[in-house]
Amino acid sequence: MNFAIISNLNGIGLQVEAELLRDYLVSLSHEVELIQFDLPWEGRKDFDVAIFFEVVNQVLIGLAPRRWYLANCEWLRPENVRPIQRHFEIVFAKTREAASTLRGVFPRVEYVGFLTKDKRDTKVKRQKRFLHIGGNSGYRNTPAVIEAWRSYRYWNGLDAPDAPLTVVSNSTTVTFEQTPGVTFIKRATDEQIIELQNSHLYHVLPSAYEGFGHALHEALSVGAVILTTGAGPMAEIKAPFEVPSIRQTKKNMGTLHDVSAKDIREMVPKMLAQPSHVIAKMQCEARSKFEKGNAEFKKLFGEFLKPRIEVMTKPTIAILGNFSAEHSTENELAWTLRDMGHPVVTFQENEDSTEEIYTGCRDVSLLIFVSTHGWITPGKMPLDDLWKKLAVKRVKTCSFHLDRYWGLNILDQREAKIGQHPFWRTDKVFTADGGNQEGFKEKGVKHVWLPPGVAKRHCFIGTPRDEWKVDVGFVGAEGYHPEYKFRGELIEFLRGAYGERFRIFTGIRGDSLNDLYASINVVVGDSCFGGSDYYWSDRVPETMGRGGVLVHPASKGLDYAGLITFPAGDLRHLQDRIEFLLENDKARDFCREAGMNWVKSNETYHNRMETLLRTMEVR
Repeated sequence: MNFAIISNLNGIGLQVEAELLRDYLVSLSHEVELIQFDLPWEGRKDFDVAIFFEVVNQVLIGLAPRRWYLANCEWLRPENVRPIQRHFEIVFAKTREAASTLRGVFPRVEYVGFLTKDKRDTKVKRQKRFLHIGGNSGYRNTPAVIEAWRSYRYWNGLDAPDAPLTVVSNSTTVTFEQTPGVTFIKRATDEQIIELQNSHLYHVLPSAYEGFGHALHEALSVGAVILTTGAGPMAEIKAPFEVPSIRQTKKNMGTLHDVSAKDIREMVPKMLAQPSHVIAKMQCEARSKFEKGNAEFKKLFGEFLKPRIEVMTKPTIAILGNFSAEHSTENELAWTLRDMGHPVVTFQENEDSTEEIYTGCRDVSLLIFVSTHGWITPGKMPLDDLWKKLAVKRVKTCSFHLDRYWGLNILDQREAKIGQHPFWRTDKVFTADGGNQEGFKEKGVKHVWLPPGVAKRHCFIGTPRDEWKVDVGFVGAEGYHPEYKFRGELIEFLRGAYGERFRIFTGIRGDSLNDLYASINVVVGDSCFGGSDYYWSDRVPETMGRGGVLVHPASKGLDYAGLITFPAGDLRHLQDRIEFLLENDKARDFCREAGMNWVKSNETYHNRMETLLRTMEVR
C-alpha cells in the first residue's frame, strides 16, 4: 500500500514518531511519504491511507480515501474532534489510558502501544548517576526534579550518598540556576543523548503526561533503573520506583499530573541502596518491557495493514446525530458499521448545517438520521429539502431511533409530532415501536419495526464487585414518563419485598456496567407500557448482552433465550420468578450465559444494521 504520514516534522518527538512508523512500513514493502502538515503539498495524491500524527489539516484529508489518526491526548484540541469524528476511519491510542479517554469521544479507537527507538549501547560504561530528560516539553515535571536535588543534601544530611544529576531540557518552565550535584544541558545532539542514556544508570522521569513518551520508553531500551509517576499512562510501564500524583489538571483531552519534589527526593537514597543483584534484575526487566512493547506494536498495528478489500468496496454510510455524548447510539452505530467494513461519515445534528451535510455526502449511499428530541439542524436549507436533494444524488435516507412514540405526549409531544417532523419523512423510518403499524401508516410514515440492540463489543460477562453485590437490582431511572404509572409501583413493591436486598443503580456506563450486572443476582427490568405488543426498551439486550440475569414483562415478539418473563403488571408472579432464581444458582448461571450468547448472536447492532441495510437495499 501507499501511505502518507502527515505530522509536524520538527526534528524532535513527532518527527521521530513518524520516521519510526515509516521505517516499519517500508520494512514490510509499503511505500511511504512524510508530509509536513502546514506546508503546501505538490507531490502524489493517490495514497491508499493517510496517517495523521497528532495534527489535523483538513486541506490534506483528501490525499487518501482512508484516514487514520494517531492521538496524543494532551495535544488533541477541541476544534479537531469533529473533523476526526467525521473523516477518520480509526483513531489509534498508544496507551491504555488514552484508549479509555478517546473511546468516550470517537466511535472506533484501537490500542496499538508504542514503537520505540532502541538506544542501547553496551560499549558505554554504566555510572551511578541520575538522568532527567525534560526536552522542550513543559509536561515532564522538570522543576520538581531540580527542586528535589536542591534540597537533597539538606534533608538527607551531608553524609548522604552522592547522587549526581544531569538535566537535559530547553523548556521555558525550567530555571537554570547553579546547583551542587546538578549538570544542566540545554541542547544535546542525538549522539550525546545516547551516551547520556547509556552512561546514567538511573533515569528520573516523573512526567505530568506522556502521549508517546520517547524518553521514558527509550530508558527501557537501555535497561535503566526508572523512577516515574505512578499515575496516568506513566504507570503503565510499571517502573520499579514511582512517585504519586499530588494534583491533576486537564489539558485538552489529557490529564496532567503534578508530583512533589519531596517524594522524588525521598526516592533517591532508596534507589541508591538497591543491591547489585536487584539492580541487575531491574535492568533486565526494563529491556524485556522495551522488546515486548515493540513486538506488541508491530503485531497490533500490523493487523490493520492486512488487505481488506471489502472495506473499499462496501458502500459509504453517513450518520446525522449526536456524537458528542460519551455513550450514544450514534457512536455505537458508527463503530458497528465500520466494523462491518463500511466507510462512515458523521455529522453533528446541532452543529453541522444542512448545506455542509449535503456537500459532505459525496460518494455516500445512505444517510441515517438519529434525531435528538428538541434539537434543530442549522442551515438555510430545510431538512425536507435536504432529503429531496440527496434523492437526486441517489443518496437514500432513513431515520433510526429505537424508541417508543405512541402514547407519549406529556413531556415532549412525541406522539403529536409523528409525521410532522422531518425525521418522519425520510425514505423509511426504523423504530422499536412495532405494535402501532396501522397508526404509522395513517400518518403517512413508511415505518419499519426494528427491535432495540446493543453493540457487539459490549457483549461479555463482567467481573463482580463487592460494593455492588445485591440480590435484586433495578438499573435505570426511578422517575419515568407520567403516562406510565407502573414504574413507581414496581419500585415501591421491590423496596417493600426485599428491603436492603434491593438497590437501584444509575449513572454507571461502559465496561463498568458489565461488572454491575455480574454483581446483581437478579435484575428486574421494565419497559414503557410494559407488555405492549412488539415493543421493549433497549434495557433487554443491554442487560442480557452484558451478562445480567433479567426478569422482564412478557411481550408479544419478545423471545430471548435465557430471559425470564412475567405477566405485565402482575407483581405476585414477578416475585415468584425472582424467588425461583434466587434459590437456584444453576438456573441463574444458565440464564446469564445463555442470555449473553443469544444477544451476541442475534440482538446486536450488527444484526440491526444488517436488517436496515437489507431493507434499504444498500449492500
